[in-house]
Amino acid sequence: MFDLQLIKPHKRNDNYTKSEVYIIPCIVLEYGSSINNAAREIKVKRINFSTGEIIISKGITFNKSIQIFEEMGKTFPFMTECKVVKKPFNIELIVYGAFNTSGFSDTMLDSKIEYSNKTEYCKKQYKELNIWVKM
Repeated sequence: MFDLQLIKPHKRNDNYTKSEVYIIPCIVLEYGSSINNAAREIKVKRINFSTGEIIISKGITFNKSIQIFEEMGKTFPFMTECKVVKKPFNIELIVYGAFNTSGFSDTMLDSKIEYSNKTEYCKKQYKELNIWVKM
């Protein structure tokens, strides 16, 4: 599996929310309870934007996305992307498909890259996103 601390977040303009969002790598750990008829809570591993450490957070996904994951044979844990949407007092993490559009490559495997301090490297990669969240 890829090392979350070595993959840089990407800023995008989101057509759905009509706002700026960030796309980050995440590992989906499990599905949670239903939020409504179309969405469910999920538990994901992701990077803490301030510290560079790996943490577990709640997010949301859609029932249609779960159907796609199942059709693809995805089993827990699995890696994908997470959309970070800024809300007035927090952020929302949305997993809406099984994607690999952040430039994941074989060079990002744990065994291929070694850094003396991956956490510090990660903090540098997430600096812009961390500032954006706090604005």
